Amino acid sequence: MGKNCYLFPLRAIKEPGMNKRGNIAIGPGAASLILVFVVLGMSILGMLSLISAKNDLKLAERSRDVAFSVYTLFAEAEEKLALLDAAGKGEKEEGEDWSSLLETDAEEDGGLLSFTLADRGRALELTARLPQGDGGHAVWTRHILRSATEEEETEDLSGEDFLEWDGEEEGDAEWN
Repeated sequence: MGKNCYLFPLRAIKEPGMNKRGNIAIGPGAASLILVFVVLGMSILGMLSLISAKNDLKLAERSRDVAFSVYTLFAEAEEKLALLDAAGKGEKEEGEDWSSLLETDAEEDGGLLSFTLADRGRALELTARLPQGDGGHAVWTRHILRSATEEEETEDLSGEDFLEWDGEEEGDAEWN
């Protein structure tokens, strides 16, 4: 090596804003800015969670009301079926028609009785086979639940083949 050769010690060149280890230092202004964005993000997420919870509550209340309405209709229908059973066992007065017995408009057609029950914007269209003889039971042959806003025609399965219980023992069911 010559006289004009200078040796420099090997070390990292320090830039402004860097500490001894070479990390970038964040000043108090940058930390405040990050804190503002974190708080803003958490506030937005909290508001979205609150809106979602309110919408879930409304949906749950609406579902509860619909379920209550439907179960009320089905309970009333079963009470009407019990009245039909009682009438089949001779508890119906002579000359009394089915509409007055069921306290609703009912149409009788060839051993079938059709009527509709309504509650809170829902309608349950029912058809029951009337009890035959002293030991017979009334049997549902059709249930159609409709909403008040339902305008399209619901498929009627009453003409399809289905297993209908005729009041006999379990193995004696017949196909219609």
